[in-house]
Amino acid sequence: MKTRNTKLGVIAITLLSAAMPFTAKAQDKVKASVGADIVSGYIWRGQDVGGVSLQPNASIAYKGLSLEAWGSVGIEKTDADGYDAKEFDLTLGYSTGGFSVSITDYWYNTGAGYFHYGAHNTTHLYEAQVGYDFGPVAVNWYTNFAGDDGVKKVKVLSGGEKVRCLLSKMMISGANVLVLDEPTDHLDMESITALNNGLIKFPGVLLFASRDHQVVQTTANRIMEIVNGQLIDKITTYDEYLESDEMARKRFTYTITESEENDD
Repeated sequence: MKTRNTKLGVIAITLLSAAMPFTAKAQDKVKASVGADIVSGYIWRGQDVGGVSLQPNASIAYKGLSLEAWGSVGIEKTDADGYDAKEFDLTLGYSTGGFSVSITDYWYNTGAGYFHYGAHNTTHLYEAQVGYDFGPVAVNWYTNFAGDDGVKKVKVLSGGEKVRCLLSKMMISGANVLVLDEPTDHLDMESITALNNGLIKFPGVLLFASRDHQVVQTTANRIMEIVNGQLIDKITTYDEYLESDEMARKRFTYTITESEENDD
């Protein structure tokens, strides 16, 4: 059976819980249960996974062998124009006396679909557990052994994963000056929102080039543009810069006809 960490500061309301034991043979009992919780926040192993969530579960056990399904669906909108991430876990376990062993398949809807199991390109994460319950204390050992883990080689990372690795490296470097060229490239909306919030809070000097209007507007307080070989340098917001008649007069718009495009 999978052991879950206690979710601190979380209010849980049990919606449904039913135990359905029945006898297949003398002294051989199959036990099954289904249930669901609503939690005000989903915190797992110290990670803030989501806000208000519905978490259904179902399990069946026979002679120490068990199979458990557990899920989480966010029902609270986030700032990333969507809902909290969905999760679906399957755990196959065996226990006898105080000894237990299990394998869990974790799946999150943060990338490829559920039935996508490509090498180094899957959102499934597989974890093995071995433990012993001594009564007053239980000892468990967990390890991730396959799937979307954190030990991939750089050459198999996607473009977005490489960008996130570089951004993480900068975050822990302690630098007071950052130079970024299109930092939102290859990132999904949730990652762009997290990056934007981080850039807003950055206390040092930030020099960046970006085509993302929202990032430039909320982050930059000085706009520099090169027009006809001349540098335009203004201390202003991006929206105010675009609306300025003075700045508009310094630009020109070049349009190309269809025939000219074909000639090229």
